[in-house]
Amino acid sequence: MKRTLTLLTLGLATSAMATNGMNLIGYGACSALLAGGRMGNVNPTAMAGNPALLAEIDKPMLCGSLTLLMPSLTYTDHVPMDMGMPGEGAVMNDAVEGEASTFPLPYLGYARPLSERMVVGVCGYAQGGMGVDFQDLNTAFGTQDDIYSNVAYMRVTGGFAYKASERSAVGLSVSVGYAMLDFDYFPNTVIDMNGDLQPDFNGMSVTDLTSFGYNARLGFSSRALDNRLIWGAWFGTQAAVDFDGGTLTFAQGMPDGSNGFDARFTDFSWPAEIGAGFAFKVNEQLTVLSDLVHYGWRNAVDEPALKTDVAMINSMLPPFTMHWQNRTAVSVSGKYELTPDLTLLAGFNHGASPVPSKALNALFPAIVEDHITLGAKYRLGDWALMGGVELVPEASQTNAQADDATDYFGMTNTTIDHSQLSLHLGFSKDF
Repeated sequence: MKRTLTLLTLGLATSAMATNGMNLIGYGACSALLAGGRMGNVNPTAMAGNPALLAEIDKPMLCGSLTLLMPSLTYTDHVPMDMGMPGEGAVMNDAVEGEASTFPLPYLGYARPLSERMVVGVCGYAQGGMGVDFQDLNTAFGTQDDIYSNVAYMRVTGGFAYKASERSAVGLSVSVGYAMLDFDYFPNTVIDMNGDLQPDFNGMSVTDLTSFGYNARLGFSSRALDNRLIWGAWFGTQAAVDFDGGTLTFAQGMPDGSNGFDARFTDFSWPAEIGAGFAFKVNEQLTVLSDLVHYGWRNAVDEPALKTDVAMINSMLPPFTMHWQNRTAVSVSGKYELTPDLTLLAGFNHGASPVPSKALNALFPAIVEDHITLGAKYRLGDWALMGGVELVPEASQTNAQADDATDYFGMTNTTIDHSQLSLHLGFSKDF
């Protein structure tokens, strides 16, 4: 089973594999190729970073980009212990590779000054997401079945910035987001050990969950050291996402023949963030940047609840004990003007996995941590073209907790390995 989830909001977006949790490290090619360095983005992408930097724009500007994200995942697990089964503890799935996919992630933004002090803008972009597609896995019940998930989130953002003085500015952006979620967990497997029509395990498929989400960002920036240093801070509110309108289908319907129940999924949101950073012009050619961003995952993804309008069905639904942890990501990057028209870009971003190993499951493995970016920007008059790569070395995480038959997603000891490659292409134009 292989499916593709699409969003159509100012362009096509599909789910991205997680980077800093479910967030991309940067939005638009210029931001991403600086490893997310927000204080280096004097362009419309500032609305998704520090909106105060919009105030640095002195003429109308359009920018757009396309990221091609290519994740690689593998799945390994073992026969659960204490189940009375032959071969307990033996490898059941040995590094099964997820289905290969390429996800296109667009960005498009426009900003223009309204006066010497006020700049406004609007943009649309893929905020991030997560997804896996493991097919024909051996299950602990002697069947072969699939694990699949797809989370996607697209945002449309409007923003403005006000230059309070020659050296300082404030900015605000407001976003409306549209999220979509599907997942399958062994959707064709049913185990009824007692033959009482009360399955001990009943696989499921959940489709067409959607939600709107809203959040705002407030930023501040200031210049110092004869304008060689620009520094600032920002805060983004949590985007509460309450998925609804979905359909839950069990591998085996109820004794009365019913199946396909209205579904909702709550407590699975995008986090609040608070960050600070700087860009320092070392000399005429070199600028170094660094950011520190704290993500409030603990309040965003704790114990998601899958529910229907039928009390009996709700009593059968499994727990999603995720308990993601707050994390701080750090980025260091640089811009080097090799010629007046050609600038080299490079950066490194690190953010520890928010997923506790004891709560790891194969549906939502947001575990990657390190990102290396390399690229270039070339100016052609009023146009600037940019391109480069983002490399994510393999991260590995294992749920090594003792097997617990009451935990629907913890029947086996599972290891997920994840790496990815992204290609970033973009442009900007001054008017």
